[in-house]
Amino acid sequence: MTMINTKYSKLFLAQILAGMIATTSVSAFAQEDKSTLDLDQYQEIEELKKRLAKIEKKAKKNVTAKWKGAPVIKNSKGSEMKIRGRLHFDTWTTNGSNDSDANITGTEIRRARMGIEGKMNGDIKYKFELDFAGGNVKYKDAYIAYTGWEDQTIYAGLKKSDWSMQNITSSRYSDMIEQPLIVNGLAPDEGSRTVGLLYTKYGKNWHWSGQVGGDGPINDGEMNDTTRIVTRAHYAPILSDDKVVHLGAWGYKENYGDNRETRLKERLGNHFNDLIRIKSGKLENSNSGTAYGVEAAGIWGPFSVAAEYMTKSFEDDASIDPTMSGYYLTASYFLTGETKAYKGKTGTFSRTKPNSSITKGGIGAWQVVARVDRADFNDNALPGGEADTYTLGLNWWPTAYTRVMLNYVNFDLTGSQNDDGDHIGLRVAVDW
Repeated sequence: MTMINTKYSKLFLAQILAGMIATTSVSAFAQEDKSTLDLDQYQEIEELKKRLAKIEKKAKKNVTAKWKGAPVIKNSKGSEMKIRGRLHFDTWTTNGSNDSDANITGTEIRRARMGIEGKMNGDIKYKFELDFAGGNVKYKDAYIAYTGWEDQTIYAGLKKSDWSMQNITSSRYSDMIEQPLIVNGLAPDEGSRTVGLLYTKYGKNWHWSGQVGGDGPINDGEMNDTTRIVTRAHYAPILSDDKVVHLGAWGYKENYGDNRETRLKERLGNHFNDLIRIKSGKLENSNSGTAYGVEAAGIWGPFSVAAEYMTKSFEDDASIDPTMSGYYLTASYFLTGETKAYKGKTGTFSRTKPNSSITKGGIGAWQVVARVDRADFNDNALPGGEADTYTLGLNWWPTAYTRVMLNYVNFDLTGSQNDDGDHIGLRVAVDW
């Protein structure tokens, strides 16, 4: 679709006048024999036709829009803008817990995001997004980026830290409704996003990134920021349209601005149920944390696997220095023949496009998934819990931007807490 900027209103007028003149002249020419026109009249008509063609060509280069989940507006100088967002509606039920109060059923708006992203003159990117889920407005990404250098980008502002393949892959493309419990459990103390600088260098099948940041977007100004250093790298020795082998590693170090009480706790595969959690022991005066992990993934046509192992150690004044660790393994298969999308420049999974969207009379994309994950928050010096979850899922993409997800989660919690049971969850999602 083509739209004309108000700056070019004179161009519109010239186009209309030229079109009227050309139409009238050509109509007259059609009614008369060419031989009845003199040479000057004929040349004038031809000149008007050429001018009209140039006007139309210039107008098409001005401002255009294409559809990519939502309209993406572009101009001829390399600037563009898109309104972006996502809605995730979840419902969950829990059964079998030893705590009868924890066998609950309910619904929630898991994500309700709205924002904008775009480019300015080709080399400057920007993104700003808020999440309205849960009744509180939360900042998500809010950054500007320079992309003018070849195969490298630098970001400034609030940006998701590049650690863990699963963490950095968008929730729009995740296999399961919720992340593996170890990914959320071992996240930085101030969350996955930080205000700072992030630099990334990349090629077709590899990347390396480094980030230095502080706290999130809001600080009450009464204590020092946490400082965070993050790095991640990946390499895909095999990368084609339907075959991928991915290898990666990452690490981060966070220094708390002031000693703080630290305790890990994470929901077991069900964000709605806050009563069933794995917890570590409590550190009274923790001053820093260090985490690292390794990751691997493979795609062979409709089949894919992904796995990560990660660990996090804390330093505290009492020299307890506990270590927490865990892993996950996910496997998936597209019953309708699609191949899971992968970005070689970032080492992340991307959007699946159905072979036959329901908007074109098809059945969409159907995927079966299974995941095993384990978290060990129990250290000899700091007793805590250990948890295993086993998740089965069925995903349906009616279109590339809509999805329905069904998950069954079996959990087993031991250590300082003992519990087991099942969650069943359903998500309806759309993004643009």
